[in-house]
This record gives sequence, structure tokens and C-alpha cells, in this order.
Amino acid sequence: MTLVISFATPAYAIQVSDRLVTQRIQHRTQVFDAYSNKAVLYGAKDAFAAIGYSGPAYIEGLNTDRWIAELLYGGSPFPTGEMIGIKSGPAPQHVDIGRALELIRNRLEALFQSRPATYRPNLPLSVIVAGWKWKVGETRVWPFLAKIAADRTTPVTFRTTFTNRYWGWETGAYAFDAIADDCENLLIDVIREASQKDERVGQDCMSVLMDPRRDPFGVVRYQPKLPTFGEVTLSDTRHKVPLAFWPWVVLSSLLVPPQAQTGGRPNITIGNSRLQFESPLLDALGVPVPLFSTRTQQRPQDPLHRQP
Repeated sequence: MTLVISFATPAYAIQVSDRLVTQRIQHRTQVFDAYSNKAVLYGAKDAFAAIGYSGPAYIEGLNTDRWIAELLYGGSPFPTGEMIGIKSGPAPQHVDIGRALELIRNRLEALFQSRPATYRPNLPLSVIVAGWKWKVGETRVWPFLAKIAADRTTPVTFRTTFTNRYWGWETGAYAFDAIADDCENLLIDVIREASQKDERVGQDCMSVLMDPRRDPFGVVRYQPKLPTFGEVTLSDTRHKVPLAFWPWVVLSSLLVPPQAQTGGRPNITIGNSRLQFESPLLDALGVPVPLFSTRTQQRPQDPLHRQP
């Protein structure tokens, strides 16, 4: 089970997801991947969005987040069964957000209609989107929330819905906004409270906060319940250091797989602003990190499609 919560106001949009993937073995729930990424950051022609999912952790033998990222990018630049580093250069395709969501919806529908036995109504697949949209050539931007999910028809049919906006723009009046950091903490608390009641929900979270009026306009925060540690080697000496993680980033000229990070607050420049990656708990530990580095996060293969 996955828990993804999205929230949008006239001031910011935010999406928070847990990181846990479980599996059922002999009627028991067991941890399969405690650090699974469930987020894709996508820069469309007319939008920037955080895209999360709930449901199956794998589609067509790929991690579901990778399946979404490569579909939006226009193909896979990586060898089958292998994850390599950052890919730069023009993407095979770059579309607007409406077309991007339609790509996902069409592919899901075609896949599960051609293989109806693979769709499990008791484990429904949903794609959840939060972000900011604009008209090309105009300066006004507005937040949006969307969802792609299957209905209860046979054969299975996926539909895209957008949440209605009632934020005062229609009447010229505005409601007061919750402070973004407080909202982020509240959503994290909701996920962690749910994890106390359902062992399929994790306590470690990935948060994506988007405010186009600020620089950085996007802040990605890895928010673990407890520190996650790894090792780096410097001058033949191994150091134990706290880790943070990145989600997928899909842009018109850049494809970044999920990364494991040590030290620093790296950022990616997008137009006149930046996308920044942080880990508040990593910073709060005060552990001297000998260097900043990132490496592609290693992911477990689909247990039903393992490579020989």
C-alpha cells in the first residue's frame, strides 16, 4: 500500500508520499523495499508537477515510478535491468501536461485491457498529480491537482479528473493560506499516523513543495523518521554518513534517476529558477560530511521478472 497526499493553495502546491513497498508472503505482510521512490518530477511545456502513484510497485517489469518517468521522457536510455547515471541532452519528446497525462492514461488502459488478468481490483492503480500550470507566452500561473484512476467497468477503463478550484479567484476574494512548512509537517504527520494503523504504510517520506514565485521554486525534502546511513570512501578511508534521496526528474533536456545524496543542498537550474534538494534531518544531525556526492539509487527488481 502507498499513501500519497497532495494539497494546493493559491500560494503553493505540495505532494508528500511514503517510501515503503511491502509484499504478502504466507498471509503475512513483509518489507520488500523500505526506500522505494514513488515520485516523478516532470517539467512539461506548460507545467511543472509532482507525479506520485499508489498501487502496484511494478509495471511491465519496471518500478512504477521508472515506468512513468520513461513514458514521459519518450523511451528508456538505460539498458534493460540496469540503472545508470544522469542523462543530459534533448529528450525524445517534450509535451504539455494534458498530453503527458493522456500518455499515462492511454498506456495504462491499453496495457490492462490487453492483459485483464494482470489488473487487480483489490490493488487499484492511481496516478496522483500536483503542480503549477501556465499558458505558453503568459506570466500568470495557477496550481492544479489531477488523478488518473480506473473505474469499475469491464474492461478496465482509466479516467483523468482534475480537482475543481474554489480559492477565491472566481469571486476576487482570497482565503488565508496555511504556512507551507506547517502544511508539509501536517501531511507527514498524517502519513506517519496512518503507518501506526497499517503496516503497509511507511514512516519515511518524500516531500515536494512548489511555489513559482520563489527561488528555488521547488524544494524536495527527504523526511525520514530516523536517519538513513551509508558509506563513502575518501582517501582510502570509509566514512559513515547520513543519506538523503531524490525522486525522478524528467525535463526537456535532463533525465535524473532517483539519487542517494550525501552532504550539501544541490540544485538543478530550470529556466530562471532552481529545484533544490534538502534533508532537514540530515542537516540537524550535525554530522560532518566529508564531501557532497550523489549516486543512482539501486532498486530491487520485480520479483516476478527477475533477470537471469
